[in-house]
Amino acid sequence: MFKFSRNAEGVRDAAPWGLPPAHAPPAVGVRAALARLYERVDAALAPVAGACRACGRCCRFDPGGIILFASALEMAHLVASCGTNLHACASRCRLDGAWRCPYQDGDLCGARAVRPIGCRTYFCDAAARALGEQVHADALREVRCIAEGQGPWWYGPARVYLERGGIFC
Repeated sequence: MFKFSRNAEGVRDAAPWGLPPAHAPPAVGVRAALARLYERVDAALAPVAGACRACGRCCRFDPGGIILFASALEMAHLVASCGTNLHACASRCRLDGAWRCPYQDGDLCGARAVRPIGCRTYFCDAAARALGEQVHADALREVRCIAEGQGPWWYGPARVYLERGGIFC
């Protein structure tokens, strides 16, 4: 298991994945390309969509031992689309002392339309997970192509992106 540490600024060190670039909203055309990709991913996952019971367990990272990985481009798109609310962060990012996605609304995703590939392709159900992993690999290659020329490529824990950018928590 990977252990995080805090740097002198109190921000989690990003260790093997490095630090994410500064947050910058993606251009309109880039966001449209991500939206088209997300539509294709959702269509590819349609056969197993019923496997998700909307329990919200995958959004509660610490207790579930889940680390959501996403590209900086996807995270910038998510933040640009849904905004931030730093005042609500303390209550939204913590649940029983454990970190959870700041876009989680109860057990549901409050950013469903623009959630990253990792959120779309993760399933608690083992049978559905196989298709999710296959779709994820293909979609991530496409995200990387979309990101080309948009700044440095970064792929790591979404939490590191949000913390490093001072966006949440």
